[in-house]
Amino acid sequence: ILTYALLGVLVGFAGWRLQVAGMQQFFSLTIGVILIGYVFASRFFAGAAWVLAFNKIIFSFFGFAAKQKGQLGTLLLGVANGLLPCGMVYIALTGAMASASVAAVASFMLLFGLGTLPLLFVFNFYRVRLQASVKQRIKLVAPIVISIMGILLVLRGLNLGIPYISPHFVHSEGGVACH
Repeated sequence: ILTYALLGVLVGFAGWRLQVAGMQQFFSLTIGVILIGYVFASRFFAGAAWVLAFNKIIFSFFGFAAKQKGQLGTLLLGVANGLLPCGMVYIALTGAMASASVAAVASFMLLFGLGTLPLLFVFNFYRVRLQASVKQRIKLVAPIVISIMGILLVLRGLNLGIPYISPHFVHSEGGVACH
């Protein structure tokens, strides 16, 4: 959860800088198209060298954290777990980046992390193992969720004036205002 919140701060700062630069609308469109494209081209990304290199770094850190003892080891395992490749985290970060402030993005990601906590406790407490059929359903639903997020980001970037979905951004001398 701490990792999610810290990632939220980093992504929030990037989003805030883009908003200040008047580029958030373009960025929303771009990320939305990338997410939709990812759904259709994900099999091509799986073996990409940069993806494999990123995974190797994360899993090396995970191995290091697992060797640590005591509370430091527990903390590092939690941080490593938050860095494991996860499409839902990437979607949450992308959506959160569209927020107006760094604090809002960090809060969103903190709440996202807290939202995962009950299920993690259930899996840990009961040592639940997902059956193959449940895993298959998750694999079927994930692209739909990613596509919906991409579509919402594209709609947001189109500046259509639809409340809560595609608010109308007015460019003025003082910056960008949402109406």
